[in-house]
Amino acid sequence: MLGQAADPDRELALAVANPGHQWSPEHALLRRAVDELTADSRVSDPTWAALADRYQEHQLIELLFVVGYCAWSPATSTPYG
Repeated sequence: MLGQAADPDRELALAVANPGHQWSPEHALLRRAVDELTADSRVSDPTWAALADRYQEHQLIELLFVVGYCAWSPATSTPYG
């Protein structure tokens, strides 16, 4: 979905180390969608429209599943007791 980054590990390290890191427009849009999903459990209409302009339907569904799984998975793997 994200395409091929020149060096994704370097880009991630820069983003973590530098809060002012400039994301590519594509990555900024994905990050906004993830932020909205994790904060509100939904994607705003403007963000969804921007995503729909850039991605195919199956990619949008994949985005929802991946973010949902990443948010849900740690909660289910925590031992109770």
